[in-house]
Amino acid sequence: MSEDELTGLYDRKTFMLALRRQIGFANEKQSSLALVVIDIDGFAAINGTHGYEFGDRTLKFLALQLRQVARAHDYLARIGDNRFALILPRIMNKGHAELAVQKLFRLLDLPFESGQARVKLAVTAGVALCPLHATHAEFLLRLAERSLVAARAAGQHCQFPPDVDREDALSEFWDIEIDLAGAIQRGEMHLNYQPKVRCADARPVGAEALMRWDSRSRGALSPDLFIPVAERTGQIKALTIWAMNTALRQASEWTHPFGKLSDRANHPALLAW
Repeated sequence: MSEDELTGLYDRKTFMLALRRQIGFANEKQSSLALVVIDIDGFAAINGTHGYEFGDRTLKFLALQLRQVARAHDYLARIGDNRFALILPRIMNKGHAELAVQKLFRLLDLPFESGQARVKLAVTAGVALCPLHATHAEFLLRLAERSLVAARAAGQHCQFPPDVDREDALSEFWDIEIDLAGAIQRGEMHLNYQPKVRCADARPVGAEALMRWDSRSRGALSPDLFIPVAERTGQIKALTIWAMNTALRQASEWTHPFGKLSDRANHPALLAW
């Protein structure tokens, strides 16, 4: 694990590893986790007015305040120039994340002084919850950062993504995402082939590969249901690579009506969802 040289907190690379690991634990235990992203308001102005050395001391000061907010099993990181992140595993509800953010705001009520300079440090926070908002590390981080931007645009200090807390919708999304993660390894994915026929002589000239999922728990699922989940959670790349490899392997074995792939330079095997 590597640390940020200035603050002693985790750096972005180590933070992402910790976030993926903690989300994995949350998925296993079906527990909740909060990701808080914090940004210093007007940090460029602080550097411009008081100098970069004072700016560095400001970053160290914020890191110290965040250490007071974090519990023993939480994770702190500096993930950008003046951007920090806090992982809160095993929370009970949204209110626990709000309490952590409010504690940070209270700690920053007193101005930061160093040398002759004195500033009232203001920060903006964006928060996203797993599994309420996302159960994939990159997507959860993206949502937290979008919430931060939205909060700043609205003149607020903290914001969450729009709630998706209808119990039935959350349960369905959760189950599909978890099952989809191992669907390829379990052999649940397959391709159906729809011939492409030339109108002039009704001769097959290719095929369209259609992805299908026979889920272990839900049976046959429509691509309209699982492809959007794959896209939101970052699993679409693995599915695409599997589908391309499978279609090309199958096409290379066809001897009729297409002929061997190696003998047909323009043999199409098109993917469709």
